[in-house]
Amino acid sequence: LAAQPASAATSTNTLAGFQVKKGFRLELVAAEPLVFDPVALAFDGDGRLFVAEDRDFPGPDAGSPHVGRVRLLEDTDGDGRFDTSRDFAEDLLAPSAVLCWDKGVIVAAGTQILHCRDTDGDGRADERNVLFSGPTNSTSQAETPLPIRSFVWGLDNRIHAAAGGLAAGLASENAADALVGPLPGQDFAFDPR
Repeated sequence: LAAQPASAATSTNTLAGFQVKKGFRLELVAAEPLVFDPVALAFDGDGRLFVAEDRDFPGPDAGSPHVGRVRLLEDTDGDGRFDTSRDFAEDLLAPSAVLCWDKGVIVAAGTQILHCRDTDGDGRADERNVLFSGPTNSTSQAETPLPIRSFVWGLDNRIHAAAGGLAAGLASENAADALVGPLPGQDFAFDPR
């Protein structure tokens, strides 16, 4: 992915800076205007690409609307390049991690971990559920993004979240969930079910 317009010269110069093992190649598959300010991405089982865009970076202005989003990119003609892009989930505060799950994505956005789901198959999330929220124990932290930098499936069939060793606090939206309380300087894992 590129966060700059992809001209032929830019693309060639950028690709020349990579060292690629023999038998492999590196190709640009998406650039502006299909995607802007990408911070995380995930492919689903159909080869579609979900890209978290942090358009609020380096931080939202107080009282401004949230402009972070998850874009859905598709290759409709099978040439190996994404040619369509649309908003899958909008109005997100500082999205920083994304992972495909259950007809949608799990996304770390601001002080929440959300499940954004497309229930009618139109390529747009029409259902948004908060899985976890935090840190919200003070007014100054209410808009502070969680330090989550990536999600990855673990061998234990749980989603592991890399928080970079920074302190965070989470509260589950499900009262029966055991993952409630502070995570002082630790990464964590959860079962999305």
